[in-house]
Amino acid sequence: MKRMLAALRDRRGAAAIETAIVAPFLFTGIIGVFDLGVYLFRWNQAVEAARVGARIAAVSDPVSSDLSSMTGLETGVQSGEPAGDYERLCTGSGQSCTGGIYSVAAFARIFYGPNSGACGDAAGPERVGMCDAFSVLERSHVTIRYQESGADTAGVAGALRPLISVRVTGAPSGSAMLGRLAPGAFATLPPVETTVLAEDLRSSGG
Repeated sequence: MKRMLAALRDRRGAAAIETAIVAPFLFTGIIGVFDLGVYLFRWNQAVEAARVGARIAAVSDPVSSDLSSMTGLETGVQSGEPAGDYERLCTGSGQSCTGGIYSVAAFARIFYGPNSGACGDAAGPERVGMCDAFSVLERSHVTIRYQESGADTAGVAGALRPLISVRVTGAPSGSAMLGRLAPGAFATLPPVETTVLAEDLRSSGG
């Protein structure tokens, strides 16, 4: 009996066993927190890329180049009235615009930034493009939509002021653990979009 009680009181090795049990959960939690941080960081970069793209698009030649010559009368309204319904959806993956003419140069200006032909070569903050804000972004992740805003006045060529929505879809999340736990949900970031009113659909300064 005394030997049995002594064995029960002997705590040698207990700490090692407890550590062996707890350590995997502890390390998994630490890695999970780090992984979540990477995911949120990239999501924030995607939001910034959409914002940058919309800001550039608002003051640049439209990716659907036919919008530059439209008067709004094509939508079935009278001169001086707000333009009727119109929409152009331009994709970087297909290099096309539904119902319009895709401009490679106009898309490149938004994606790479003014006076830039590659990611990472912006000469200053005012020259930053979408891929400067989000380095893993690809052209195929970007769609740009132009549609009537109600602020258009029909009758003058180039006077349209569409709503411009820049959307980032399918960008990689960079999350190793979350991506493995739920590949369909976390392997890519959720879509993010920024919408602005066009200011002047004419590129200036390159």
